[in-house]
Amino acid sequence: MRRRVLLYSHDTVGLGHIRRITAVARSIADRDPDCSILILSGSPLADAHSLPQNVDIIKLPAVRKVLNSRYEARRLGISRDSVLALRAGLIQSTVQEFKPELFIVDKVPMGVHGELRAALDTALGIGCRVVLSLRDILDAPDEVARNWKSENAWEAIRKYYDRVLIWGSPEVFDAVREYDFPADIAAKAEYCGYIAAGEGDEQPALRRPGKRLALATVGGGEDGFQLLHTFVRSLQHTRTRFASVVLMGPDLAEEHRRELRRLVTTCENPVFAVDFTRHVDRLLEAADVVVTMGGYNTLCEVLSRGRRAIVVPRVHPRREQLLRAERFHHLGLVKMIHPEELSPESLALALDHELSDPAREPVNRLDFRGLRRALDVLFPSAEVLDGSGLAAGSQVQR
Repeated sequence: MRRRVLLYSHDTVGLGHIRRITAVARSIADRDPDCSILILSGSPLADAHSLPQNVDIIKLPAVRKVLNSRYEARRLGISRDSVLALRAGLIQSTVQEFKPELFIVDKVPMGVHGELRAALDTALGIGCRVVLSLRDILDAPDEVARNWKSENAWEAIRKYYDRVLIWGSPEVFDAVREYDFPADIAAKAEYCGYIAAGEGDEQPALRRPGKRLALATVGGGEDGFQLLHTFVRSLQHTRTRFASVVLMGPDLAEEHRRELRRLVTTCENPVFAVDFTRHVDRLLEAADVVVTMGGYNTLCEVLSRGRRAIVVPRVHPRREQLLRAERFHHLGLVKMIHPEELSPESLALALDHELSDPAREPVNRLDFRGLRRALDVLFPSAEVLDGSGLAAGSQVQR
């Protein structure tokens, strides 16, 4: 019987979670080609990513965030309780029938509004090992403490989880200390480092063109119009000549797409407005500078490629991107512009500065061995998932 791994990504805003979880899936598939890997995701673009033949996806009904930690159905005209019950039933039946030996949960210990409870109980009952996957920064510490207390997250981690993998470095943001992990849960935590561009990715890197290129990207695009609009307007104020690509994202409202398409026609420098591409990595590879928000995956992909970044972070409803941008700015890794200070003129100055010296290399002091370290934790020997699939001493006492 083929070994089985299940991964869950709640996916409510943007593309970061599904990109991270598919990178993990690819790496597991590469480490163990005989493994059957199944992804549970609410992303509308869950099946748009290139995956190995032994990886499949179950698409959950999409939900959207309406307030911090409050969600509703994104597309279906049904109540919140109904869409969550539908998702919970699909997840629980998947665990019951697929019978994974390893279950990796991204970010939310109990899922959206506790939708993982029955699935985690089933996983516990069949002896499945469960791992929590956390990006480096979740939100401001006070907000995380309030949310995790209301969701009984600490008790859930104690009861269900064998390990907590943190995609980051304590030298940048010490999540265990900042979020005040209880001692027994801190003992389960493992800092893996950041996920590098191309880790677990089958797509080859492209050579960069000779001309300078700026890329503006806002992930899914649901709340990215202001940044893209300001970027296009800033091109009227730059002294440097370069080409630009505006990547609008699948969730940008149609009226905003129309406005951006109209606006790019007024630019003197060549500007291309793109709705969506499966190959964001190729645009990042070609770019000299990337204007973006402060999402985990985008910044990892930009910085691990050695590209310069101008970051305008989201500040509501979560402060996660602001905290990451501030830490990276302090380390000299990116140029940050606070949304309150964003204007066509301020962005033009930043673009001119980043593109003024083509020979200048960006500073990069981050550890991008995240997936390799995570796999060494999950699969410490050649006997992948042989019943001792996690490092010694990691099993939850149940």
